[in-house]
Amino acid sequence: MSTYLPLFSIAVEHEFFSGAVCSCLDFVATENTHRLINNSGLLLRKTNDGIHVAYDESRLESLQQYALDTDDALCFEFKVYSSSAEFKSYSEPFSASNDEIAYLTNDNVSLDDAGWLELHAQKNLSKIDLLPPDAAQLKDMLSQKDRLIPPVFVVKIYANEKQNGLFDKQLKPVVRNYKLRFKARQTVWKYFLLGDMAKQNAYIVDAENKVEFEPAGTSVLADQRIAMTFRSKQSIPLNENYDFYFQLKQKVPGGDKIVIKRLPVARMNQTGNEVVAEQGMVVSEIYINS
Repeated sequence: MSTYLPLFSIAVEHEFFSGAVCSCLDFVATENTHRLINNSGLLLRKTNDGIHVAYDESRLESLQQYALDTDDALCFEFKVYSSSAEFKSYSEPFSASNDEIAYLTNDNVSLDDAGWLELHAQKNLSKIDLLPPDAAQLKDMLSQKDRLIPPVFVVKIYANEKQNGLFDKQLKPVVRNYKLRFKARQTVWKYFLLGDMAKQNAYIVDAENKVEFEPAGTSVLADQRIAMTFRSKQSIPLNENYDFYFQLKQKVPGGDKIVIKRLPVARMNQTGNEVVAEQGMVVSEIYINS
């Protein structure tokens, strides 16, 4: 019976998801890597947030022979796709319309507080990690289909990389746990208040005092209806499950009245752009009929 021992793993965290667990990504080995895995007796297992690769202890010599090849550096390559069509819409550093691909390797990683090797130079994936699809580093990895529907990112794990590779000087495997982190896109929330309440002394508050809103004037919609608008004073990270408790209130004689106990939250398909104080910002638009 074969005994499999861990070689390396890659895990993905994303601020958008509950618990930061990003389970919508699919790691696909390139043809060369798929051939390498089969020929050297490796086991590739997909996890909830990435992949684990293990080696067969009885076939370690076969893997070591690949590592000894100085003409063709041993490297594991993966193209990573998202099952979420809106992934780039809620993920930094992408924009929803660009076709750039994040390019990550283990040749310049840093150790985080939990002992994971981060595959990017900054705390989260950033613009310096992005490449255009025609970049030289991606030339041999992307297929014709990838030119039309590109992966979100690609990863190259070099086995013989001196400090963070998969073997020591005696070619004994060194278990490596790699990680990458996505930051959620942040937007300014703008509520459009329609109906009778648009004419009243309404305002929006956060019951937990985390976010402040300010009046942003009136807006004439495409159907000529007039909306009273309110905008958050700070940007808010997009999230699949918000825990906000925003309320619509009205000033009345003797005090304030709660009109809507819990307002709806922002969604990915509600984003637009707006210029405020000569600065462009991404705005999540939320419409309320009262």
